[in-house]
Amino acid sequence: MITGQSDFILPFSMMDRNTFQPYSCVEKYEDGLVRLTAEAQVKRKRGQEISREDPEVQILDNMIIGKGEESLLAVIHADGNNMGIKISKMLEGKTDYDTCISKMREFTEITADAFSVQGVQALEKCRDTLQEKYKGKYEEGAFLFRKIITDGDDMTFVCNARFAMEYVQAYLKSVQDYQKKNMSEWMYSSCAGICIFHSHYPFSRVYSMAEQACENAKKKVHGRQNKIIEEGWLDFHYIHNGIGGDLDSVRKRQGTERCIARPWLIAGGEAGNILHYDRLTELNSLLNEYHVSRSDIKTIGNEFEDSLSCGRQELVRVNGHHKGLENTIKEKYSDQEQLLKMLYDFSEVYDLWFKEG
Repeated sequence: MITGQSDFILPFSMMDRNTFQPYSCVEKYEDGLVRLTAEAQVKRKRGQEISREDPEVQILDNMIIGKGEESLLAVIHADGNNMGIKISKMLEGKTDYDTCISKMREFTEITADAFSVQGVQALEKCRDTLQEKYKGKYEEGAFLFRKIITDGDDMTFVCNARFAMEYVQAYLKSVQDYQKKNMSEWMYSSCAGICIFHSHYPFSRVYSMAEQACENAKKKVHGRQNKIIEEGWLDFHYIHNGIGGDLDSVRKRQGTERCIARPWLIAGGEAGNILHYDRLTELNSLLNEYHVSRSDIKTIGNEFEDSLSCGRQELVRVNGHHKGLENTIKEKYSDQEQLLKMLYDFSEVYDLWFKEG
């Protein structure tokens, strides 16, 4: 006998396989019927309302390269650095209520201008540049970005996965340049997390992964002997399957936590930093110069995932097929393990961010 709700288990066919919530209704969709949970029904209704308001950018499938060709999108979550420290310094020694409120309002207004206004303008400029650069190659929807959150120093948006790095670089550098451009009292910076996913994947999980990637990136600006570090770092995660858990546990379970070089420095800091993203673009130019194939790049990453020794052995094999490559690599990348980590990150997003270049 069923004595309570906890004793009742729905058959698996009556639950959503992604969220494990029970289906509550059936609705017509395109040429067929779909079963929806109560949450999905509410979200779908709101999505239809939004799409009527601005149909060009509100449907995620409108932003992919093409059905059956490539359906990869990216969620980017960015968050400002050291905001609490800035507020504490700003209010230090001030006890008058009106003075504190006035300073907070001023700070809030400037912060919104740096992140939500100038930051979005940078995204719009990036979109226009991409449209011109790849004119005629992709459908117009592939260049769009959709704002999810623009609140103070908090920014979340969705774009085509192929252009995620261009958008992130534009945004983080814009925030970093705000003080110089506007003669502001405050120096701003932001870190970001990217989660790459297929357009049909549950969005709530993707959003959570992007937030966690951003938190990983922010570790680079925290805890440096109590110094305020204004740098823009980036971590990214590519969802290849439906494995659950938080970002750290997923990487640990997949055995990739020891393989990655990320987070990468995008804005601020020293250009010669071994983890500056420019080092990846330089590596791409070097591999192109020696005509290293996509297959070799992917194989190095796969072998390194198995073990450090397998990665080293594969790198030796690739070097042997390209005269002069080994000496050039040793000259530019003296730490072989760090090089393999760079190659691992590089191989994971090679098809999206580097192949065409």
